[in-house]
Amino acid sequence: MASIHSGIRETCRAPNAVTELPRRAPNETHFVFENGEDLVRLCQWAKQESYHLCTLVVTDERQLEDNAFKVWYVLHSAQQELVILEYALQDSRQPFSFPSIQATFPCVELLEREVFDLFGVSPLDRMMTGGAVLHAPYPDELHPLWANKSQAALKARINSQAARQPDAPGREHLPAGMFYLPVGPIHAGVIEAGHFRFHVAGEVIEDLDLVLGYKHKGIEKLFETRYTLDTGWELAERVSGDSSFAHSMAYCQAVESLASIELPETVHLWRALFLELERIYNHITDVSALAQDMAFDLAASDIAVLRERIVRLNADLTGHRLLRKVNFPGGVVLNSVPNLDAIKSTVTEVTRTFLGLGKMVMDLAACRNRMITTGKLTKCEAEKFGATGLVARASGLCDHDLRLKLPFGAYASMEELRRLVSATVAIPEALQKPWANRGMPVFDGDLIGDVLARFVIRVAEVETSANIIRLLLDRMRSSPSFYAEVSPQRRPAYERRMVESLRHVQNYEFGLGYVEGWRGDIFYWVMKGPGDTIFRCKVRDPSVFNWPAMRLAIVRKRNEGDAYDPSGPPCWENILADFPLINKSFNLSYAGNDG
Repeated sequence: MASIHSGIRETCRAPNAVTELPRRAPNETHFVFENGEDLVRLCQWAKQESYHLCTLVVTDERQLEDNAFKVWYVLHSAQQELVILEYALQDSRQPFSFPSIQATFPCVELLEREVFDLFGVSPLDRMMTGGAVLHAPYPDELHPLWANKSQAALKARINSQAARQPDAPGREHLPAGMFYLPVGPIHAGVIEAGHFRFHVAGEVIEDLDLVLGYKHKGIEKLFETRYTLDTGWELAERVSGDSSFAHSMAYCQAVESLASIELPETVHLWRALFLELERIYNHITDVSALAQDMAFDLAASDIAVLRERIVRLNADLTGHRLLRKVNFPGGVVLNSVPNLDAIKSTVTEVTRTFLGLGKMVMDLAACRNRMITTGKLTKCEAEKFGATGLVARASGLCDHDLRLKLPFGAYASMEELRRLVSATVAIPEALQKPWANRGMPVFDGDLIGDVLARFVIRVAEVETSANIIRLLLDRMRSSPSFYAEVSPQRRPAYERRMVESLRHVQNYEFGLGYVEGWRGDIFYWVMKGPGDTIFRCKVRDPSVFNWPAMRLAIVRKRNEGDAYDPSGPPCWENILADFPLINKSFNLSYAGNDG
């Protein structure tokens, strides 16, 4: 793979107008572009070189030195390199428009719609409509993330101005025999709010309109107005409840990167262990729910019991079932000496039982028939539209995992952990050592992106996480300070060190934090304001990229010309009864997406 510097030389017509700025992290490069067309061309080159889009960030710096909005694109390569591309909207004729890369990276669409709602800036090449996260109850042109708008002023504006009228539902003509079926936004049970409008012909789902944003909480404004750099972790772990530890870890890494802090090895080991525990209990939860959706309630109940054992282990270790209040910038804190043997025995026993139940469900003919080719997201679709995490891996992109592509923490320092992650999926020709003792073998040829593929990947990843935890525990046993470094007595020293380090960081510097959570990659972009304030914190949950991917998995795959040809490419259909199963197989976060 060519380096990003080669790409700049090859694609930019004005390479002298591209400035490279220094970065503290050795795997990060930062470029400032003066020409938007050069920026777009470089992104096209990066796509061809297998770079992936991490996030899009907009900052309101009109009261700072550059006196403009700025757009930041963050990309990563297979060579463990992070590339930051910065562009200031300094054209007086178009101060609210930026060069879009949606034609190159389609997954950026939801991020572009979000920044239009929150900042009022939009792509140059098309008109934008609001409503991605700010629905009808919000007044027009609210722009809550403008730097000069306080939270009190925003509340006063919302309360004093009448809500705009919601857009009338579409009345576009549908072919004979087709109709709309709206579902939501309020659903049965405790599921979060989201609106699905199905285009159906009989029982077949022809298309699907997704409307999200009902769980928008103003998270990024809260970071700026109510939290500081050393307390923002408290909000990060509430962005998406079932990913509390992954979000707090990504936030902490961003602040630690900003402060150039090196952590003790023990802290990295504990963070990796908690991250894998979070992965285990969530995958077990989803496998139980999938079994229940196929009316296999007996196995679903037995699997749910295993989930309960893991969250009780979480509570024993940290005082919270969802692993909250254990992570902070600079370290980890445990309130009592953990029993490493008890952790190992619990994880081993739960995993062994879970693998037996998972294989039993997978081997049932009725369950396989229900899952095979249902909700199929092809490898080409996953790659083109930026699917991430487990969803991408189930579609055949087996190495799409930040633990491999951008190793962090213990995964960066311990090659054994990366080998375990990479052995989750086997190539049939290499069925040797990594697979000799696997209880749940998964082969890359079986990962065709259907419900079954997402089911078996979850089961296999639980086994991988258990193996990782055992390796981490063995490493801890060899260290006499496995608890001393994370005891409550060490926290004040860690916090003082962090405060002192941040004091020497210039205002408006930024740090990046990233984690492979159980759903996929989580990115935090944190910019320091005056003192220890947060000027801007951008959160990107994996669900932002995977909601559009789920839609692709649901709608009918058409043959060329939209006419069925038995000799042509396959044509997959999903019926309405498939939707709950497909939806659960993705299990995306409404709250993480809506922010």
